[in-house]
Amino acid sequence: THDAPAHAFQAPRPWWMRRTALIGFFILIMLPFLYPAIPPLTDLPGHMGQYRVEADHALSPALQQYYALHWHLNGNLGADLILLPLGQLLGLEPATRILIMLVPILTLLGFFNLARTVHGTVPPATLFAMPLVFNTPFLFGFVNYSLSMALMLNAFALWLRLGQSNRTALRAVLFVILSPLLWLCHVYGWLVLGLCATCAECARLSDRRWPSLARMLLRLLPLAPPFVIMAFWRGDGGSEHWNYNWSDKLVWIAKLVCDRWMFFDIASAVFLVGMLIFLLRSRLMRPDPRLGYPAIAMLALYCVVPSAFGGGSYADMRMTPYIIALGFLSFRPRPVAVSGSAASRLRFLPVLAVGFFALRCLGTTASFALSATVYNQALHAVAHIPQGQRVAAFVGRGCRTGWNPHRLDHLPSLALLRRDAFVNDQWNIGRTQVVQPIYFASTDPGFHYGQDPSQIVMAQPCGPAWSLDRSLAELPRERFDFVWLITPPAFNPHGLDGMTEVWREGAQALYRIPHDTSLPAR
Repeated sequence: THDAPAHAFQAPRPWWMRRTALIGFFILIMLPFLYPAIPPLTDLPGHMGQYRVEADHALSPALQQYYALHWHLNGNLGADLILLPLGQLLGLEPATRILIMLVPILTLLGFFNLARTVHGTVPPATLFAMPLVFNTPFLFGFVNYSLSMALMLNAFALWLRLGQSNRTALRAVLFVILSPLLWLCHVYGWLVLGLCATCAECARLSDRRWPSLARMLLRLLPLAPPFVIMAFWRGDGGSEHWNYNWSDKLVWIAKLVCDRWMFFDIASAVFLVGMLIFLLRSRLMRPDPRLGYPAIAMLALYCVVPSAFGGGSYADMRMTPYIIALGFLSFRPRPVAVSGSAASRLRFLPVLAVGFFALRCLGTTASFALSATVYNQALHAVAHIPQGQRVAAFVGRGCRTGWNPHRLDHLPSLALLRRDAFVNDQWNIGRTQVVQPIYFASTDPGFHYGQDPSQIVMAQPCGPAWSLDRSLAELPRERFDFVWLITPPAFNPHGLDGMTEVWREGAQALYRIPHDTSLPAR
């Protein structure tokens, strides 16, 4: 049976589970967040702009003119609901910074809680999952998703712990409450919890008799309440584009921890996948099905699910770090490996894992510090924008997607965050969000400038992206007060004729569009 955790390693406590080591792990996680005023995650400025609308919409005539706010049940509200009260208490920007820092901390706690629940301790293999707290979905700024997955890991540990102690009635009561809350945070967290719990319950089945299967399904019922919510919830309004590409799936494995430096990131992914293969082939390690089965099931799902469907994007990419993490968490040394010469062959594993974790944290710290320079310049630009103005922002990119996430894509939303401005980088994806940009109606000739991705420009037209020359030439100037250029590509400066430069720093510049009349500041 797999109902009870293994206690072979409980005494003495391994060095990596002592208080000083744990404090060191959490300090390493916090290091990247100490310098940047705003964590440089790609989508985060856009989300922070939405948080501002949610908090101040009723108080700001400008926000009411530019954005609609419609609260409704939605499987994508985790950070929004947390930051409403926390932002009132601490201020929106400090509260967001704290919440973002807590996501990798909660993820690491989830790794440790799962390992202790299943194995009775934290085996050396678990330590190789630690660098995955700074994974690609997190660095892309998928805030609600990353938060929901961190909570999912801890909820799954609680599910297993209560099952092991045969407190299934208490578990049923708790998860009837917790599963809708996890769905509310982000629907993917709830779906993955259901998948993991199902696989873990399959591992508990001692035979294939139908009564055992019926009991398993009965145990899973407390995870079902979100189905009732979804029966009345329609996530319409988003794109129904489907995209499936095998080569993309291979790329996302290489981009397991995609931050800034291609060689460093690919070498890190190769190292992690290589270590997982080493553990799979090692005679000294064995996987526990309660974590191994969920990892295999998520891998199978990763192979078949499209990257984009039903209005969602990067559905497969989001799973990769958690597949690898669950794989590491499932392994523990075989009993024969804890004594004699076999034990000495495993002593290098925790040292190697902790050293690699420290290296990745230091790399992330350096990467965030470099991005903070551009973010600070953007905040200087925002200081020159009066309250409630209309900003057409253009962020330069190359036609070919670079290695690292382009952390400037939603930088313009800092003007929304601090100045209640209209900016053209906000998403418009239907009922999957509660904030909608409404300044440009869908029938408006300038509708292109009303939402993401109109802020993305190239030197030459590339796919759906416009060139900066075209964006400036067709800009409805009467509808905007400022043009903000962020790392602009080569363009014809005559597109700025008639505008007045009010600020320039580095590769950023801000221009005022003259009007006979303009919107009054709030």
